[in-house]
Amino acid sequence: MKNATGSFLFDFLSSNLNLLLACAIPLYIAGTYFRYVYRFRSANRKHENGSTTIPPTAPYIIPYMGHAIAFLRDPTEFVKQKIYLATKDTQRPVHLKLGPESLFVIQGARNLRTLWRFSSNLSPNSTFHYALTNFFGMNEKSSKTYLLDDSGIGHEPTAGSSVKPHNRVGFLNHHLFTDFLTGPGFRPLTTRFEKEIMGFKARILDMCGSEKKETKRTGDFLELFTMELTRTSLHATCGPLLLELDPDFPRRFWIYSCGLPHFLRRIPRLFAREAYEARDSLVASVKLWHTAARLRFEPRYVDEAADVDPFWGCNFFRRRQETLGGIDNYDADAIASEDFAAIWGFNHNVILAAFWVSYEVFRDRALLSRVENEVAACADPTKPSGIDVEKLVTMPLLQSIWAETLRLRVHIFMSRKVSQADLNINHWLVPRDNVVFVSSTPAHMDTASWSCGPDDSHALNEFWADRFLVPQSDGTAAFRLDASMSGSWIPFGGGVQMCPGRHFAKREALLTCAILVSCFDVDLVVPDGGMEMDWSTCGTGTLKPKARIPYSIGRKGDGGVD
Repeated sequence: MKNATGSFLFDFLSSNLNLLLACAIPLYIAGTYFRYVYRFRSANRKHENGSTTIPPTAPYIIPYMGHAIAFLRDPTEFVKQKIYLATKDTQRPVHLKLGPESLFVIQGARNLRTLWRFSSNLSPNSTFHYALTNFFGMNEKSSKTYLLDDSGIGHEPTAGSSVKPHNRVGFLNHHLFTDFLTGPGFRPLTTRFEKEIMGFKARILDMCGSEKKETKRTGDFLELFTMELTRTSLHATCGPLLLELDPDFPRRFWIYSCGLPHFLRRIPRLFAREAYEARDSLVASVKLWHTAARLRFEPRYVDEAADVDPFWGCNFFRRRQETLGGIDNYDADAIASEDFAAIWGFNHNVILAAFWVSYEVFRDRALLSRVENEVAACADPTKPSGIDVEKLVTMPLLQSIWAETLRLRVHIFMSRKVSQADLNINHWLVPRDNVVFVSSTPAHMDTASWSCGPDDSHALNEFWADRFLVPQSDGTAAFRLDASMSGSWIPFGGGVQMCPGRHFAKREALLTCAILVSCFDVDLVVPDGGMEMDWSTCGTGTLKPKARIPYSIGRKGDGGVD
């Protein structure tokens, strides 16, 4: 009898295996999901009761894979739904599982302000390793140097670190960039850009023709920035030699930049051949530039006052040759990838931001008139560009336009590893050696942090030039962006590792707009409702427009700035 029963059960299970699996798998997935829902709510309740707790894991359906597939398929929608909307009432931190990797997403203005205070306990080296390997083509042997460097960015290495001084790649790079962009290299860089912007102006004047009010319709307003302003920026930072060797560099640079989603998602070369070929050719051009500069450079060519020479351009790149060349496992290819990454950082986000600033000004005639008044107040024929840049960047309306452009157009992912001790963020505990992740999108779209104007007439997904202006009793308006907003306005990150290029970026974008406003009449052909953004590069910084913007341009009737 027992044998018969056993045989029956065996036959039943064998014949109905597919049915049983069809029932069991959905039940298992549902059980996994609801288990994490319960844990998610339980952790939030513990925190509300005053306990220090690890941020809860956001519910997911597929075991082991966690949120990985959803994130890789559409990072933008993932940020909007899984990160932001799941906790938008309180902007709590949340834990994500991306296959074998874990991320602790920190969000909410108060939490971010606390995070920035602990930024010395956060290492960006794993992010740099990922970016240099996947975005900028560095070989794994060289990029691994970042993973081996646990010495921090302070002058004194982190306690317990055994990294040799010449291999402290994080510290060395951090101070090269800060010296260049916020230290002794900043003023010469700004002056060089002021001089180079006159070449930008001259090229546009040539394009317009010799007669005032003569106009020329061109293909796309964005190309004025991606081609001409990129050329200006490269001259200011790298000197003339790079473009002499490779005049096509700007065009391929933007082919590469538009292909960033492929690198972000680790799409194989077979399916993104154009992006990979553009990247490889750009790195090769940087390496060729290095070789030519080394052969031609002599100390007598250095203009110490301008911090520049005709081959390396600014002192920053000369110093990097010596500094990076001393790192173990760094060869000429690795240094070329490093410098290409720097060139990308100096251009991609600010060029697009400069485009959006000018786009918003020229598409709104009332705003254009107000900007013209501020630019006119900064005219100074003694300056290289005819404009007092230091005064320009203090004008209230222009500052508000700049800040609002970055709030609306910059969507960047930032990740850091908790490097020295467990991180306590307002009783949310992130254990050491885990990664914290910040997206600017929830902060920039948080209705609790931003004014939408009278009667909420200026939605956060729309550009409003006056969002950062506060009316004064005398009828004027003052620009307001202070430390209390450091958890809400984060296009440059925060803390001691905040992007050091933020001051130069502001000057580059606003001076470019000022030159266009003072010297040219520009008419844009803008779709009804404005231009949508292309979200495919969400996470890498400033988004580009979704479509072309036809325009016409001509010399200003009064001649503009000389």
